[in-house]
Amino acid sequence: MSAEIRSRGDIVLNVASSSIASLLLPNRRTAHSRFKIPLNITEDSVCNIKPGFPQAMLLLKAKLIIWDEAPMISRYCYEVPDKCLGDIMRCSPTYSKYLPFGGKVVVLGGDFRQILSVILQGSRQDIIHSTVNSSYLWKFCQVLKLTKNMRLSVRTTASDQDETEQFENMSSKDLFKARTILAPTLDIVKEVNNHLMAIIPGEKKLYLSDSICMDEGNIESQLDLYSSELLNSINYFGLPPHKLILKIGNNVGHIALIPRMNMVPTNETVPVRF
Repeated sequence: MSAEIRSRGDIVLNVASSSIASLLLPNRRTAHSRFKIPLNITEDSVCNIKPGFPQAMLLLKAKLIIWDEAPMISRYCYEVPDKCLGDIMRCSPTYSKYLPFGGKVVVLGGDFRQILSVILQGSRQDIIHSTVNSSYLWKFCQVLKLTKNMRLSVRTTASDQDETEQFENMSSKDLFKARTILAPTLDIVKEVNNHLMAIIPGEKKLYLSDSICMDEGNIESQLDLYSSELLNSINYFGLPPHKLILKIGNNVGHIALIPRMNMVPTNETVPVRF
């Protein structure tokens, strides 16, 4: 679709909800980068795009916007660009105040059976309420379901096609197991890392995390309240593990830089900065 429209000389903007998914798109960008969506988004957030600026002119001229992995982020990530594009499209002959995104055509791709948006300490209702089909924009969406995986059918042998058909015919229980492997927990990641480290030859070298940051983010009088054992037990996404195990001799001749940096976790339950 993108190649067809671009072959006519028109502009297509390909974005994805995650940086990994964006790698599969031509001339890709993440949606947060393209639309300047705030990371900590709320219902009252706004996109940092001003009318008349190059970013706004590009959105104005775009014939189509393709947004991949739509279900995995908050519905506010769509409602905020909807308001932004509504302001930008006011000077366009195709502008319509009754249509979402100011009348701009947007194709959302994704699978609601995969990973939904993550709500910290949220209930099932909170997660469902945050998805795009709970947004006021959903009533404008026309749902199209793909029945054949075109990407897997290109340049494949007969045996590859048989495996693809077997995957498509997997039961919901088997698909859940497969997706669990693709989206592992921290414990599974630790187990895999330990297994790989065990089969790699060489002597182990253990590095431990250093200390707490002595800055305005931490109150010095409270630092004595947290023991080293407690701080070293913290294991959250976005923070490296307390123990870093390396082996001497691997990748000889290559330079590997291990920077010393301050770690500020996004999880508000973590009491201090590292």
